[in-house]
Amino acid sequence: METNSDPLRKIPTKHAPEVTADIGSALRTARAKKGHSLDAVSQHTRIPKKFLDALENNRFDEFPALAYLRGFLKSYCDYLDVDFELIWRDIFNRVEGSSG
Repeated sequence: METNSDPLRKIPTKHAPEVTADIGSALRTARAKKGHSLDAVSQHTRIPKKFLDALENNRFDEFPALAYLRGFLKSYCDYLDVDFELIWRDIFNRVEGSSG
């Protein structure tokens, strides 16, 4: 029995799975409160604007692999002072629930 608690080990790594979590509105609201544009965030975090836009619009299927989704989301949350673990748990629980 595996006791590894790392959720990434349980998720396929090829492509980001279909996720229905609505995290985009929380990210967009946090960014708006800081008064930053997507361009400014992209320059500061070095996350391509197309992926920031995908995060804010819940288009997780645009990420080439789950590792990109997780990494960019973590960096974006850190930049916005948003609780990454809470958001990631929401995504992970939906992914795990959809795998049946």
